Amino acid sequence: IGDKKEIKIKISVADDPNYPPFFNPRCYIPPRTRNTTDIWPLMGTLHSLLGYQALFTDRKRGSRSAMALDNDRCDVKVYSIVKGDSCDYYIPVGTTPTFSFGCTNNQTPRRSTPTLKPYWNASYDRPEDSAINPLWFVDGKKKHRRHILTEIRLKDMITESPSVYECTMDLQAPNIGIKASMKFSVEAIGCHDGFYGGNCSEACVCQNGGSCHPFNGACKCPDGWKGRACDIKDPKVVMSPTYQNVTSGQTVRLSCEV
Repeated sequence: IGDKKEIKIKISVADDPNYPPFFNPRCYIPPRTRNTTDIWPLMGTLHSLLGYQALFTDRKRGSRSAMALDNDRCDVKVYSIVKGDSCDYYIPVGTTPTFSFGCTNNQTPRRSTPTLKPYWNASYDRPEDSAINPLWFVDGKKKHRRHILTEIRLKDMITESPSVYECTMDLQAPNIGIKASMKFSVEAIGCHDGFYGGNCSEACVCQNGGSCHPFNGACKCPDGWKGRACDIKDPKVVMSPTYQNVTSGQTVRLSCEV
């Protein structure tokens, strides 16, 4: 039979700090009610001198853009890749444009303002984020000299009502110059019932009427249930006052059925 060999395997088990996921009520969005093909839980609209366009829907640019969600801090990031002959012409290789972008918000409560950061040479200079697909920077038969990655970020987002911003942008490059003012709005539309995530493609596990958070799939369980998926019974005594409310100091008798 031959010589026997002994292999020793050491297994270390550690808690995952992100499990179970945290349900953050500040940026919770109910399941989507409108009939739309948009796959992102947020809808952005840009009004400017360049026209009117949907910015955060990802309906047609799913292969070259992505949304990353941070539930704990209610942060949102949108990455989008831009490449083509126009980029190669307007921003020649070896040059770095000057760029500025700023927004204000006058709503109550005040909303944190978005930031827009371009990475002009993203094929080798870009942030480390799992939402960024390396295939975005692989060209086909047509080779491009420049791949531009844009990062739009919203911190501590409020989702209960649309956020509206007044923004200005200034771009100066060797073969192009743009100065523009625009109104920019972001509306939380949520995912279809039973799904969550930046692309609304992850399946929720919440049972027994639990609410699924669209950012990370965390469950908020109704009374009587607990656990990651609201699948563990948690008996509780719940008092629902009627018109004759119990007053302070009054003696009451409770009858419970088990």
